[in-house]
Amino acid sequence: MLGPRGTLLRSGAIKLDLLIRDGRLCREDVPPSRGSIGIRDGRIAVVAASAEGLDATDVIDAGDRLVMPGMIDPHIHIGHGAPHASEFWTEGCSAVVGGVTAMLSYYRRHPFNYLDLVPELIAAGEANSPIDFSIHLPLFTRGNLDEVAEYRHRLGIIGFKFFPGIKGADAAVMTALPHTGPMLPIDDTFVLTACARWRLCRARSRSTTPRIPT
Repeated sequence: MLGPRGTLLRSGAIKLDLLIRDGRLCREDVPPSRGSIGIRDGRIAVVAASAEGLDATDVIDAGDRLVMPGMIDPHIHIGHGAPHASEFWTEGCSAVVGGVTAMLSYYRRHPFNYLDLVPELIAAGEANSPIDFSIHLPLFTRGNLDEVAEYRHRLGIIGFKFFPGIKGADAAVMTALPHTGPMLPIDDTFVLTACARWRLCRARSRSTTPRIPT
């Protein structure tokens, strides 16, 4: 169990689902120190200086290796090199090797009718990704702005991207990419309107629970 100032204490007997024993535990407030972590019901139940007295269904001997939280990759492009279903699997497996346990995939498809397009993308990820994932979207049209609340409540999406600087020749190059469709020009007013819509969406959601597909 955790003691004051992040010190590690010995724990009494406790039944766990998973025990990661004898690793060097990385925490934000103290240098790595030897210890063990017990998991129960998908959550960390105990952190102890010794595995003594800890019983678990599954045990991993960390062998003095570093034990740290999984990292988050906040911007990747699933589906640019292969179908989404296969890339959720291959890129997710590659991410795990590097210690990444959650990824946010950027998704842009013309005509930007995300409420129709994204559910299929989420289904592909749920069926094939070995790690946690989420989606973030570029907003291009007034229709996108009107649907921001729906992106949150129906799709569980809370991250968005804007391209106010891509105009003229740059936009033409991006538009030529066959798999993404045109880069529609936006201005500062569009971005400010989107931010205002999102603030309103968050305010309305404080007393409700978002409905996210499972």
